[in-house]
Amino acid sequence: MKMSSTPGQTIRINEMEMYYEIRGMGEPLVLLHGGGGVGANWELVFKEPPAGYQLIVPDLRGHGSSTNPSMEFTFRQSALDVFALLDHLGIE
Repeated sequence: MKMSSTPGQTIRINEMEMYYEIRGMGEPLVLLHGGGGVGANWELVFKEPPAGYQLIVPDLRGHGSSTNPSMEFTFRQSALDVFALLDHLGIE
């Protein structure tokens, strides 16, 4: 199964809409794409999710299906967005 074959979800956090997908069962593992990429790029690395992990795969602010109303991107804000996503999902 390709990672992008399961529909993701969008939540409103930090004044933006963040798209993310969750794959598999087990210990949470966040996969972050590189600059200019999207979460679906991980299917090039993992044809199937690794056993024993619940993958959390977001599109960062202004990438893929996530919005960026401020039209600014910083690594600090990106980290705050990911922390807000994890809080929303109840993952410490």
